[in-house]
Amino acid sequence: MAYLQPILKFVRERIGTLIGSAIVTGTFILVAGTTPGLFFADEWRRHHDWLFTGQARLVVILIGLVVIAVPIYLRNFRNESNTKSASVSAQSVEWWEWPTLSDIEINLLCAQLNNYNPSRDIWVSGYSSSIGLRESFHVAFARLGWNHHVLADARMIHRPTIGVSISPSSADADTLKRAIETCLNIGVQLTAPHAPGAQTMLIVGARPLPVPLPQSAKDEISDLGRRMVKLSGEIYEFSSDREGLHQKTYKPPEPAAGVSAGLSEWREHRAFTNESEAIYERKYGVRAKALLVELERIAVGLPFPMSVTSSNFKPIAKWFGVIGELITQLQMNDARSRSADSNFWFHEH
Repeated sequence: MAYLQPILKFVRERIGTLIGSAIVTGTFILVAGTTPGLFFADEWRRHHDWLFTGQARLVVILIGLVVIAVPIYLRNFRNESNTKSASVSAQSVEWWEWPTLSDIEINLLCAQLNNYNPSRDIWVSGYSSSIGLRESFHVAFARLGWNHHVLADARMIHRPTIGVSISPSSADADTLKRAIETCLNIGVQLTAPHAPGAQTMLIVGARPLPVPLPQSAKDEISDLGRRMVKLSGEIYEFSSDREGLHQKTYKPPEPAAGVSAGLSEWREHRAFTNESEAIYERKYGVRAKALLVELERIAVGLPFPMSVTSSNFKPIAKWFGVIGELITQLQMNDARSRSADSNFWFHEH
């Protein structure tokens, strides 16, 4: 069927022209069938009189109607499909996703920044929920001819962030802030004081929650909290089981020649910890990381330097449990402030 691809491509690219031509052709056939005298000379008609019988003319009229009706149907079907496609595309943007900018918005942004040349490269980073918006910034900056870098992850975001922010404060940052706010109706924060020589960082954090929050979003957030609480209980139980097993099976190692008792004990403890971390990663690692990705949507994240891959199982279990309870109750501000409190998680567990 490969030989049909060029034909199909030709039809897709010229479908509008083909539909119009078919309508014109069908109209010609219809008129020819109803008033043949307009198109055929009397001499020709006498030699082909069978073509002008009532039945033949009826067939010609039917052919003309079909040739007209089919392309009209196809045109309406295509328009309906495009409308449905646009509707599905609009609905596919969830409450936590930044929408991709339209061509009009990109053009407006480019027009606003057309006569400006930034003094340094622009770096763009953001959560996974901002892929569309970051790609739109890339399109605009490339069209402007700016030197810029769009990172594929949130490595430049060191703490949970809501909305769009630019740092450090500079002429570049001020100009970009005004353009984004004017053309896109997106608020922008300047998050760091002026720092000579620093690169301009454009950060796309979590999308601000809609007000009022739709019931579907409330249900989704509450479900996220419940899953966090469930994982918390499983991790805490796993941690207690591993501690109990270590206490039952631990025997002071016999020190090897030339190795102190303390070093031998450390090696034994390290081997048990490595085994625990491997089991934890296999049982809970994927779920924990997936939950963190979902938490980015509401600007909640682990405090530095906590990591879900570390062996601090009980602080991790407590974090998922406490924050999960707050999120289940939709106490978003408390969840954000408590989740980032490093002292609480490392000194009160």
